[in-house]
Amino acid sequence: MEQQHINEPIERTLQPGRSALVFGVLASLFFGFWGYFDKLASPESLYVTNLIVYGVAFVFSLFGLVQRRRPSLSALAAGVCGGGINILILYSLSRNKLVLVYPFVSFGAVFFVLFSFLFLGGKFVTRSKLSLVAGIIVALSGLVLCGIGLSGGFAGIAWERLDFESISIGMLIALLSGMWVFLTFYAITKERVPPLAAATWVFAGAFGLAAAVSLGNLQHFAGYHFSELTTYAILGGVFIFLGELSTHYAFRATPQDSQRLEQSITAFLSNSELIPIVILSVVFLKERTVEGITGAALVLGGILLLNLAKD
Repeated sequence: MEQQHINEPIERTLQPGRSALVFGVLASLFFGFWGYFDKLASPESLYVTNLIVYGVAFVFSLFGLVQRRRPSLSALAAGVCGGGINILILYSLSRNKLVLVYPFVSFGAVFFVLFSFLFLGGKFVTRSKLSLVAGIIVALSGLVLCGIGLSGGFAGIAWERLDFESISIGMLIALLSGMWVFLTFYAITKERVPPLAAATWVFAGAFGLAAAVSLGNLQHFAGYHFSELTTYAILGGVFIFLGELSTHYAFRATPQDSQRLEQSITAFLSNSELIPIVILSVVFLKERTVEGITGAALVLGGILLLNLAKD
C-alpha cells in the first residue's frame, strides 16, 4: 500500500481544486519563461524563431505517442489555434502594431468561459458571487494592464493608430486564445486524452502551421546562422511545452461540469503568462512600467478572489 501511495500521481495526492491551482500556477510560470525567451530571440528572424520554438516543443511532445497513438482532432485544432495566434502576432510586428493588439490577448479566458457554458453547460458553484464577479473583473483588468505595460505603458501606445484593423486582429487573437484553451480542455476532459498525448497533437498542429507559414517566407531563412539567439528560441520551445503540459494536468484535475469555477481559474492562469514576463523584464531587462507592475498585482489579487469564491 505504501508503494502504491508513493507512485500515485501528484494530481491525485492533492485535493482536485488545489492540484488544479498548482498546475495552473506552473503553467503561468512556464508560459512566462517561454514569452521571455521568445522576446530575447526576437532580434533574429521572427519566422525562424517561431519554427524553432514549435519544432522543439513538438519533438518533446512526441513521447506522448507512448501513451496513445490515436489522433485527437480537438487537440490538433487547439494547436492550430495556438499557432494562429503567433502568426497574427508576427503580422502585427511586421505592421508595427503589436503594441496595439497585445492587450487584447488577456480576453482569451473570457472566451473560454463563454464557450464552456455555451457548448458544455455546467454552472459556477460558489461560496460568494460577489467574490466571483470581483475576481473576474480584477484579474481581467490586471491582464489588460500587464499587456499595456509590456507595450511600454499608456505613453508608449500610439492611440491615434488604433484603427479597425488593430482592433480586429486583437479580438481575433483573443478569440483564438479562448478556442485554444477550450479545445485543450475538451480533449482532456471529454475525450479523455492523456496529458502528454494531447500535447503531441497540440504541437503537431502548431508546428505544422508554423512550417506552412515558413514555406511562404523562405527568404528569412537565407544565411541563417546558429547563435545565442537560437539558444533562446530552443529554451522558449522547452518552456512552451512545459506550460502546455501543466495546463493539461490542471484541467485533468477538475473535469466535472460542476467545476466551472476551478476550470476558469486554470484558464485565467494559462493566459497569465504576462505576469512572469513582466517580472522577468523588470528584473533582467530593467523594463519597468507602473502599468505592468500594477497589472501583475491585480491579476494575483483577482485569482485570490476567485479562490475565495470557491464553495
